[in-house]
Amino acid sequence: DPGTLARRLEEIAASGVASQSAAPVGDSGGASARSEAGQRANGGSIEWTQLVDLVEQGGNHLAASLMRMQVRVVQLGQGLLRFSRAPHFREDIAPQLRDALYSATGMRWQVEECQTDGVPSLLEAEQMAREAADATMRQHPLVQAALEAFPDAEFVTDPVSPASGRTAWGR
Repeated sequence: DPGTLARRLEEIAASGVASQSAAPVGDSGGASARSEAGQRANGGSIEWTQLVDLVEQGGNHLAASLMRMQVRVVQLGQGLLRFSRAPHFREDIAPQLRDALYSATGMRWQVEECQTDGVPSLLEAEQMAREAADATMRQHPLVQAALEAFPDAEFVTDPVSPASGRTAWGR
């Protein structure tokens, strides 16, 4: 009965929303704090995302894409970038990054790849944020009640939209 279901959902929402929203979902706090700290330069003068945007605005879209998708910042300072990457990336991108950073900032950069784990790449961080938002949504009492009432229900999502200010080239 739809009326009974609606009342049940309202009851669950009234009693469960406050307690559910106060409870943490997963352990994403430490990862996001680590990511934020790693994305900021050592003196706080520039953030990694700003540097990537600067490279892209300078017209070096390939290097900006590499920076977003592959680079896991280990250390970022004035004229220094130490980074790691996932093991499946094997090509040497340091010279390309060095040239792109020089073109964008007008200063020489020491760029080196190292084996130390860095913070997640910007793309990895976006994916983790989407997964955390999905987990939070699935834990919401209304969603849980709807899934209980409709066990065969499926989630339908919109295609991932580009970050604000970026062109959706594939559309």
